[in-house]
Amino acid sequence: MTKEHNKSINVIFRYDDYSSRSNTDIELKLIDIFKTIDAPLTVGVTPFIVANDQHDPSPQDEIKLSPEKAEILKEGLRAGFVDAALHGYSHQTIDANQGNEFAGLDYESQLEKISKGKACCEELLNTKINAFLPP
Repeated sequence: MTKEHNKSINVIFRYDDYSSRSNTDIELKLIDIFKTIDAPLTVGVTPFIVANDQHDPSPQDEIKLSPEKAEILKEGLRAGFVDAALHGYSHQTIDANQGNEFAGLDYESQLEKISKGKACCEELLNTKINAFLPP
């Protein structure tokens, strides 16, 4: 005789690297699919993106998440099928030999980037950001 268990499995679908330079056409199609099947999608937002090459650690201009891209997420948030999470700050590496914007960075600098990115997302999306998806 088998013992019946009340088990549940939570599956989280996530899409990372949502930024002003990411592919809006693909993102709109992906969001529409999740809306159609009535399933939540967690979107990892990179609130700033460097203007040139993210693998180049030299100073570069940062491009803030555009109002148009923010509005796409806000619609999904309002409808309840999109969750927004912070996915780094700008994805720019601090060292050409490292593939990560936080690797080798001191705690205070990491905290500053995460805090600034979180505040930017919360302002643009008009919602609390409670999740961090490390790049």
